[in-house]
Amino acid sequence: MLQGPTLRDETEAATLHLLPTLWFRNTWAWGDDVARPKIEIAADIDGLAAARAHHAGLGEWLLRADPPAELLFCDNETNNQRLFGAPNASAHPKDAINDYLVGGVRDAVSPDRTGTKVAAHHVLDRAPGESRSIRLRLTGAGGEAKLRGGALGVPFDRVMSARRTEADRFYELVVPETLTADEALVMRQALAGMLWSKQYHEYDVHRWLREHAASPWEADRPAGVRNLPWFHMIAGDIISMPDKWV
Repeated sequence: MLQGPTLRDETEAATLHLLPTLWFRNTWAWGDDVARPKIEIAADIDGLAAARAHHAGLGEWLLRADPPAELLFCDNETNNQRLFGAPNASAHPKDAINDYLVGGVRDAVSPDRTGTKVAAHHVLDRAPGESRSIRLRLTGAGGEAKLRGGALGVPFDRVMSARRTEADRFYELVVPETLTADEALVMRQALAGMLWSKQYHEYDVHRWLREHAASPWEADRPAGVRNLPWFHMIAGDIISMPDKWV
């Protein structure tokens, strides 16, 4: 459940555009024989906006959004035309959603409502001091039947309650009892920030150079390609990434 940010001036009404996004990591562009995944519009279930994701290794998944939102599709592909003046691999690259909403380019997103990236466009009109929430749920397609009639109702509330209880129990173990209530909250928030920013980071520089058609052993290698001296580096670890992006 996501809650909109607090307004600086709570005496003014405001419209918020919230874009929870689901996408596949782009591994199909690495030059290997990798099946391209797909996200497509799904038939409305219980009146909710829904998108179905297909992946050769991860299987099928279903994303639901409540309240129903406009689903915007594009591909998780770099806009080469904008950045480098080169042809795009997709007619709807990863910044298409921004172009659609901010730039007003109505055909920027996929008219077929398919791609490898989708955002649920929630438009929240807030009165002064009002709080608004939305609900989203990503489930394996195999559990679709048992969630009918309540995917984002009672079952959703039950899961959220269980996760909150688990979090409270965890922080009771790691936050010292000697702290005041305010100090304990500060420590909990700090630890939560570190846990939230944890992610697996993999960086194979040799592979990266191959993707960019650059080799440190060629005399006529392209000028200005970074990381050439680091061709031997292969990093793979779970790290805390304050500036978390994919």
